[in-house]
Amino acid sequence: QAMERTHRWARRSKDAHEQGAGPGQYLFGIVQGGLHADLRRESADFITSLDFDGYAIGGLGVGEAKGPMYEMAELTTGMLPAGRPRYLMGVGSPEDLVEGVASICSTAPFPRELPGTAACSRPRAGWT
Repeated sequence: QAMERTHRWARRSKDAHEQGAGPGQYLFGIVQGGLHADLRRESADFITSLDFDGYAIGGLGVGEAKGPMYEMAELTTGMLPAGRPRYLMGVGSPEDLVEGVASICSTAPFPRELPGTAACSRPRAGWT
């Protein structure tokens, strides 16, 4: 039911975007399905049929173990069109960035996300 709601929202958003998006405004479709490969396939098929500017991988990073999260992120990435940006929603840290995904966001606050800091391979680095 939640996935179907997301799909209805996606269609309405795409229609509205086509009616009035300004230059440089991009719209991403969100693929849902939790840890269920069959639901992810159904969601990816529908969302990609709408031809969004980019695609988000949603429904992960919400408490499941990292192994299953990585597995579903990799599976979903393979379902998305090449040449479009991919965004992994709601994961916890830069270490969660998986191959084939252009960007991530975190739902958890981290001190390194304060102004003047950046994530890097060494311990926290700041600048002024």
